[in-house]
Amino acid sequence: DGHSSTSEIMHYTDRYNEPLIATVTRLGTTGNDSQPLWSLVSITPQNTVTQAVDYLHRYFMLALILTAGVVIILSIALTKRITMPLAKLSRFAAQFKLGNYARNDRIEGPHELQVLHDALNQGADKISYDTERLNRALHKAEAADRAKSAFLANLSHEIRTPMNGMLGLSQLLLKTELTEEQEHHLRTLLDSGKHMMSLLNDILDFSKIEQGQLKLDQTNFCFTDLVGTIESTYYSLAKEKGIGFDIRCEFNQNDWFYADKARIRQILFNLINNAIKFTERGKVQVTLRLENGENPGEKTLA
Repeated sequence: DGHSSTSEIMHYTDRYNEPLIATVTRLGTTGNDSQPLWSLVSITPQNTVTQAVDYLHRYFMLALILTAGVVIILSIALTKRITMPLAKLSRFAAQFKLGNYARNDRIEGPHELQVLHDALNQGADKISYDTERLNRALHKAEAADRAKSAFLANLSHEIRTPMNGMLGLSQLLLKTELTEEQEHHLRTLLDSGKHMMSLLNDILDFSKIEQGQLKLDQTNFCFTDLVGTIESTYYSLAKEKGIGFDIRCEFNQNDWFYADKARIRQILFNLINNAIKFTERGKVQVTLRLENGENPGEKTLA
């Protein structure tokens, strides 16, 4: 006889419709026909069997809900404690980029973030203070600049009056009978006075440039007068320094031009004056010629 055993599990309900679980274990004892003689049957209510599983399931779900609640609470606390202060600090720092250096309210958060916030506030106060000082200094500088320009303009106007009288008297004296030496000295005085007048005009132009009031005064003029003025003014200055001076005009001096004669004379006087100032020996040679301009019909003085 064999001694093997097998088990089966069956589900059924009793007369009260209560679910039951039956476990049938066939014992290894068999008869002559090889059929099992004995079976062990165990009947248990289904709820009794699944009670432990249901308990574990409910415990797992409860633990899962509690874990989710803890995570949510930690997220809210983290957002309030760190994320929100960081967002405020980011907005505060963005104000600096936009040029707004106003202080920001104190934030609630970790000590490190509060230290950073206080440092930004101190920087904002320092920048605001320095900006205010710079604005006051700028206003004072602008006021001083306007006062200087007005002073130069008034001074040049005041000096022009006696200079015009001196030039007028010099021209009247030249029409009287003079010795050759007296005439030479008088002409030198007249040329120096004209040069002084040009310097006064430069000062007046400088003040006008600072005030944005400089305008070109275009008129018709002949170049002969301009060349003669340059030669009479700088020939004696160059001779006194021991150097030569020569001016050549490679176009017809009797041609008429339409431009700002005073500005052209000012440019030429500045260039020639610098040339004589920085020339120790030899001579200064000035050559004037006309070149074609960018537009048809225009001429450029070179």
